[in-house]
Amino acid sequence: MGIIERKVRHQEKLRNSIINTALMIGKAEGWQNVSIRKVADVISYSPPAIYLYFKNKDEILMEITRIGFIRLDKHLKHALKKINEPCEIFKKAIFAYWKFAVDQSEYYKLMFGLTMMPCSIPVSVKEKDLPKTTMLNALKNSLVTGIKSDDEILIEFYRCWSTLHGLIALNFTLLENGQEREILNERILSELTATTKKWLIAKS
Repeated sequence: MGIIERKVRHQEKLRNSIINTALMIGKAEGWQNVSIRKVADVISYSPPAIYLYFKNKDEILMEITRIGFIRLDKHLKHALKKINEPCEIFKKAIFAYWKFAVDQSEYYKLMFGLTMMPCSIPVSVKEKDLPKTTMLNALKNSLVTGIKSDDEILIEFYRCWSTLHGLIALNFTLLENGQEREILNERILSELTATTKKWLIAKS
């Protein structure tokens, strides 16, 4: 391996280390507590070395947000493989989306601005539309009978997404852990998938 290749590999390794360290701090202490100095201290580099890769904290968080949307999209696509029943496709997408939000909660909070800091980062990330497109296509592919207009499909999609995201946000901010929350989540998700299934099979 030549000098230039080694240098490029070292730069990639350091950049990934910066991202992973910021992610670790965000998960442990909250995104508002991520800072260039904290990241530099953990990886034993000086702050100026970090600035060679990211001009500020927001750029690091933007990259983590970008990775999060890509991961969510891959998670959805993986979950939607080999589903035989059309009307089950969107139901599977709903539960896959929910699972990602629960399992990767710190990613999700940053991706959708559910943090304690004012942030416009998600708006700036091009990849933010990837999961939306996959979910919307899942709804279209779930249609069983009748023909729905683009407007009808879009309205139903946003009805489902707003309910799903709203429930996730409540779980992160207001609902206390416990059996009541689990029952509430189960009932709302069941009702959401049931009403969507009725819409899918209903004739226009």
